[in-house]
Amino acid sequence: MTERWTYGRFRRYRSPPASRWARLVDFAVALTILAVAVFFVLRLHKLDVEKVVGVPILIDGDSLRLGGERIRLKGIDAPEYAQTCTKAGMIYPCGHFARQALASMIAGREVACKGWERDRYGRVIAICRIDETNLNRQMVEEGWAVAYGKYRDSERKARKGKRGIWAGTFEAPRKWRRDHGVPENDTNPEGSAWTWLREFFRLK
Repeated sequence: MTERWTYGRFRRYRSPPASRWARLVDFAVALTILAVAVFFVLRLHKLDVEKVVGVPILIDGDSLRLGGERIRLKGIDAPEYAQTCTKAGMIYPCGHFARQALASMIAGREVACKGWERDRYGRVIAICRIDETNLNRQMVEEGWAVAYGKYRDSERKARKGKRGIWAGTFEAPRKWRRDHGVPENDTNPEGSAWTWLREFFRLK
């Protein structure tokens, strides 16, 4: 109800009823908002369902196959399988050693990997655990991978204790890949707005 000044006094009048077209527009807007809300709920659920459990097949120190998925361990970067490092003046296959270190941690047991991101190669970027043991962190802590966006505290411990590759000299895996023409991993291991949006709107 509104009031209008007319001829020195207030006169009350009612606003005209909304037209059929206006009601249809309001209904369409409400339906669109509801559809968008349902879509967001479903997509947010989708981002949290990439969980794979089983005994993995190791590829190298930071990637494996599990349950039909290719998985890259999030937040770490291990020497490539063909990479070599130096210790006490001797060259050794640190890429092989990194893979062996991960194999020893797993020792044929069941691993649970969980993550919502995928890199440009379609691999799930995941944190993998055996019970409460975080394998990603353990690889860094034992010196067989460098921190790659996460686990900086574990890398400091490994460096201070001269564990794994820190016992000698090595080329950063990322630089080694570049120098040897090996395809690079995604440059933002922690994820980014673009990565989030890419996964959010993934149709499959």
